[in-house]
Amino acid sequence: MSRDMAAGDVAAGGLAAGGGVRGARATLVELLQRAAANDPAQGDLYADDAIHEVPWAPAGKPMTMTAPMLRAAISAAGDPPLQDQTLDVRSLISEGDVACAEYAMTGTLRRSGEQFQLSGVMVIRVRAGQIVHSRSYMDPQALASLAG
Repeated sequence: MSRDMAAGDVAAGGLAAGGGVRGARATLVELLQRAAANDPAQGDLYADDAIHEVPWAPAGKPMTMTAPMLRAAISAAGDPPLQDQTLDVRSLISEGDVACAEYAMTGTLRRSGEQFQLSGVMVIRVRAGQIVHSRSYMDPQALASLAG
């Protein structure tokens, strides 16, 4: 984990220190941490009317998903394709209700034992502490190889 993702960035219960609503930066940090941990509760960070976009989605995968579609995909994913997964946040910026992170997830592919890295950029917009729009730019070849 990079220094940008210090434990203090996310308060217990998803609320900002002092009991306020979690901001964009803390929400993105929490989303990346949950994704790296393969936590199915990552979908809970999305508002019910949220839209998630993956402009470089592999063939046969949706480029746009509603929050219910995203939650269903997370629930149906089963065992993650990576084991011993780590997250490296290379940069993280935020302003107002928008946050953006460049990151890499590395690990070992379960099916082959090969080392693997997925690099990406994620941009989110939050409202009342929940994600209302997200866009993930990830290496399409790496995404396709994760699918098998």
